[in-house]
Amino acid sequence: MAPEKEIRVECPACDERLAIDVRSARVVAHQSPKRTDSSGRPKLTEGDWDAALSRVQNRSDRGDDLLEQALTREQGLEDKLDGLFGAVEARASGAGSTKAVPAGGDSVTPSPTDSGFPRWGSAAWMARLDAVELRLLERRHELREALTGNPGKASIERRGELLLLLCDRWNALKGVCSGQLEHLEPALDRMEQTAGKRFVTVLPERDGAEAEVFSVLARRGWRLDGYDALFARVLDDGGIAEAPDVRPARDSREFGELLMAGWGDDVEPRLIDANVERLAAEFSSAECQLFVVEVDGRPAGTASCWIDPDGIVDLALAAVLPEFRGRSLQRQLIRARLAAGRAAGCHTAIGSPKLLTASETCHRREGFELAFPVYVFHPPEPL
Repeated sequence: MAPEKEIRVECPACDERLAIDVRSARVVAHQSPKRTDSSGRPKLTEGDWDAALSRVQNRSDRGDDLLEQALTREQGLEDKLDGLFGAVEARASGAGSTKAVPAGGDSVTPSPTDSGFPRWGSAAWMARLDAVELRLLERRHELREALTGNPGKASIERRGELLLLLCDRWNALKGVCSGQLEHLEPALDRMEQTAGKRFVTVLPERDGAEAEVFSVLARRGWRLDGYDALFARVLDDGGIAEAPDVRPARDSREFGELLMAGWGDDVEPRLIDANVERLAAEFSSAECQLFVVEVDGRPAGTASCWIDPDGIVDLALAAVLPEFRGRSLQRQLIRARLAAGRAAGCHTAIGSPKLLTASETCHRREGFELAFPVYVFHPPEPL
């Protein structure tokens, strides 16, 4: 949630009100007292001060109660997250029986366990789903290089099954697992020669094998700094509601402009035009489908999806304009992309909403569940 840009101050006795812009420290709105005397000073009736004093004295107790409630909610969210990761790790280690898998690898679609959960936790499925995300990143890079005419500003390298993304502002190493240890340290050496923010994502593995990766990163001073996650659902014959307010985007530029408007304060103004051009190039291919959701005929948000040749649709970037949030528009955008994936013959949908956000809630309400968490590491702080 974006921070408030104004502080509102109200006198508890006379109801005089001010609104102060926190960035400029200027008064931007003022409401005079309801009752004033001939000189314009607030006019109070007997008992106003006593009533105001009583309200103010009680605020401290109420504030303590609200703080306790907030801390309890935060603890509940932490417990929920621990429970989700525990459930995924249990499935990844083979908890519960599964249907037989044909020789040569996983079946085309996930087989449910006895508990009713899809087999997202198997090593083959985790690698398969993660590979879709990596292919999308590679394709976006190819299109950007081909269409924007500025090769060299960003680069993408394959190190075995690892994907190394390098640009002037951030650098990422994705898809790390114990089977790629021979490529890990050369990739880290390459990253540490670059400027900008850096991070590494590590996949969970059976029997805690990712501890070998953790050991290499820890020896070099990298620290576990959080989690991302990948969510998934099966595209069966039913279960996708209609999205009546969603239409195809006119072109990839409309998508880019709406995405930047939806991200708002998260993007530096000087970078908006360049980002629109970049996004218009990256999402211009036939494998990408772009959508716009409208409110009373006005564009209110946008979303994209990638139809992977492996039969998996990746719900990629999306945003709803700030003034239209809270109207379930994101759920409509999810439904439109699920329907597009099914129409293209996909059997599975994946998405990467941030954990414990409204985006995760929307995905879950549209049938997604946590497939697996992803560990995120950052380098040591400079001295």
